[in-house]
Amino acid sequence: MTITKQLPQIKIWPRLRIGRQNNLKDKKLTRNLTLRLLVAAATVAVSISVVYSYQVVRNLILNNLKENA
Repeated sequence: MTITKQLPQIKIWPRLRIGRQNNLKDKKLTRNLTLRLLVAAATVAVSISVVYSYQVVRNLILNNLKENA
């Protein structure tokens, strides 16, 4: 094998390594983004349910007080 045939093979390996590293970084960023969106959605859902349940309990208590007054 001559030197000219070896040079293209040597140049390919760093590109493959960089491509693989970028792919791993992209997967990690995607996983982090997905996890953050999931946590945010869960937080919003819990907050909405808390506000709704507060309103329901408040109205039940007020109606009970009106009936007893």
